[in-house]
Amino acid sequence: MIEINHATDYTTRDGFEVPLWFFENVDLPEIDFSILNWNDLKTTLLQSNQRKIANHSENTDAGIFEKLYTIRNAIMEQIKTNHPIHGLVNMWPSNTWETDNPLITIYKDSNNFYMHPHLDNRNIKSVFIMNLVDNPVSTEFDIAGKIIKAPTKKGSGSFYFNHSEIWHSIGPVSSDRYIFFVEELVS
Repeated sequence: MIEINHATDYTTRDGFEVPLWFFENVDLPEIDFSILNWNDLKTTLLQSNQRKIANHSENTDAGIFEKLYTIRNAIMEQIKTNHPIHGLVNMWPSNTWETDNPLITIYKDSNNFYMHPHLDNRNIKSVFIMNLVDNPVSTEFDIAGKIIKAPTKKGSGSFYFNHSEIWHSIGPVSSDRYIFFVEELVS
């Protein structure tokens, strides 16, 4: 049975709960990562080739993205229905739970990958991260100076709505880390 927990009881400056949840015990299919089309991901934030990306649009034949996205949607529905937080609609009043503009990817982070603490840009509404294998590390969230580590086991992860008080980072990674990553863009 999937376990879902609100990750922190911290209340934001505007009096709302931080929109961050952790989940565990998701039953996932086996994935053959070798059949995916991988690209280097280099951005101004990441100036290395230690993060590879497999985009859904370039891997439609694999079929795994559709399975993982269906699982993601079921988790999202459970969070929405059974684990609501006060003030979410005030933070994200337009189409709060709609998923009409997702970027769907699988990331492979290699040895020594590190992403410094940061906030997501304002075009990101929400982020869903699910471990596809038992990973050496997971995302660390800094909520008002308190570090909260997301789960690392296969079939676990985190979901959050973008907020100015959700600083997060990853790494350094000590061995290959595979995650399913869905960013919902502001529409």
